[in-house]
Amino acid sequence: MIIIMDGKARGKDLEAVQSKLIQEGFTVHVSKGTARTVIGAIGENT
Repeated sequence: MIIIMDGKARGKDLEAVQSKLIQEGFTVHVSKGTARTVIGAIGENT
């Protein structure tokens, strides 16, 4: 699964998404860019 967030997203918002994904059993990979932040979620639920 790929989640794309605005590059201006606050740290606590990013952490909330990551925490939820981890709780659901996903492995999370974050790529931060200047315009967007991409969160990749890998796991059995994809």
